[in-house]
Amino acid sequence: MTRALNTDLFSSYAFYVGGPVYLFTNENVYGTLKTAGDLANKKILTVGASGDHVFESYLLGAGDVHTFDINSNQKNVIELKNHMIRNLPYANFMDFFFSTDNFFNQNILTPIRHKLSDNLKNFLKKCNDNDIRENFKNRAAITSEYEIKRLQYISNESNYNTVRDRLPEQIPFQHCSLSQLANTTT
Repeated sequence: MTRALNTDLFSSYAFYVGGPVYLFTNENVYGTLKTAGDLANKKILTVGASGDHVFESYLLGAGDVHTFDINSNQKNVIELKNHMIRNLPYANFMDFFFSTDNFFNQNILTPIRHKLSDNLKNFLKKCNDNDIRENFKNRAAITSEYEIKRLQYISNESNYNTVRDRLPEQIPFQHCSLSQLANTTT
């Protein structure tokens, strides 16, 4: 049974329903996951966040990755990255997220727009309509080469293609807080 989230309760916390999204992690997710041991064909449950935990898990051979997050907007980031990795070249992904001139240029998404959910299309429209900096928590933190190299699934085209070949069409996402997680998963 899924309980409804009390959005008033979480609005004063750093992580809350409908808050600004994280596009990329500022942590060494790959290194942390490697310490967990062999992930080959394992089923993983991880925070949704920017989706980097998902993509690094698949790079390390995970068989099935499920996510949860209190911020339902993170589902849009995960879906967007999943569609881009599965259907667009590495250069397009890097340009969309890391180029000064083309950051979040939605023309890059034209070839895959028909694959995007209505929720994701609405999210992208909102990003386009607002000052884009209001929608993202850590854009400035992920623009350096050091941070890009920390994300192994996008550190080079070969890793990107490896993840592309392993990704499912959809990544399961459960909208819930950590304290509610045990009551929402089976």
